[in-house]
Amino acid sequence: MAEVGAAQSEQPATWLRNRVTIRNDVTKRTKKAGIVGKYGTRYGASLRKQIKKMEVSQHSKYFCEFCGKADT
Repeated sequence: MAEVGAAQSEQPATWLRNRVTIRNDVTKRTKKAGIVGKYGTRYGASLRKQIKKMEVSQHSKYFCEFCGKADT
């Protein structure tokens, strides 16, 4: 009888471990939202598209005409 109880106590732990593993596979980066994924569903799609365009260009590397650096 003691062996049956031990098997039952291991089963929920295994289920929980599998659940956590599955959850990690589901949470991936956003594909379309990109940098504006941090805003979620707020502010509307059109505004998020405009912000995405600005933030992508803002954070990209470009040539600085003032100092001459290429990786600003």
